[in-house]
Amino acid sequence: MTLEEMLRRAPVVPVLTIEDEAHAVPLGRALVEGGVPMLEVTLRTPAALGAIRRIAAEVEGAVVGAGTVLTARDLDRAVEAGARFA
Repeated sequence: MTLEEMLRRAPVVPVLTIEDEAHAVPLGRALVEGGVPMLEVTLRTPAALGAIRRIAAEVEGAVVGAGTVLTARDLDRAVEAGARFA
């Protein structure tokens, strides 16, 4: 899926700063069920990569990406976790 195709799926892209990985899946499911499938998780917390990993694996219909990507290593780690955009 191209970036343009991804952006056509959602009216907005929420920017999520997740402090507790356990909140990632319920939050992701609620947003997808509410019609917001594009989810950006910022890499500003220790839980961020785990949150991306869990949303990508467990939230059907979610297209999860990473925000606050500051280095090539950040990008590599986000992609490994399941991010589809950054």
